[in-house]
Amino acid sequence: AFEDLPRRYRALGADFLVNITNDAWFGRTSAPYQHASHLVLRAIETRMGIARAANSGVSEFVDPLGYPYHHTRLDSEDAIADHLRTSDVTTLYVRWGDWVGLLSILATLGFGVVLVRSAIP
Repeated sequence: AFEDLPRRYRALGADFLVNITNDAWFGRTSAPYQHASHLVLRAIETRMGIARAANSGVSEFVDPLGYPYHHTRLDSEDAIADHLRTSDVTTLYVRWGDWVGLLSILATLGFGVVLVRSAIP
């Protein structure tokens, strides 16, 4: 869920991420799936492979393009093993941070000012 940590790890030379989590307190809701989906974003942002182990949630591997593979279901007792797919690509997000979000906010404010000024006679 915290995008700054994987970005920093990748910038410092990490090749992959491992996510070990306790999803038991989510119960049988959609939350474990949402929790696992955060890793898709982290994989795409950093172009790193991710291995996830959850005690009662979804355990899976995620490739650098964000595709989950070899995953488990909720409340299943499984052991999975596979090759972790990763890459050596360093994305602009890893290099420069969250400048797209900041740029979007500034552009929205700028367009708002232009609209207000053009509406005033």
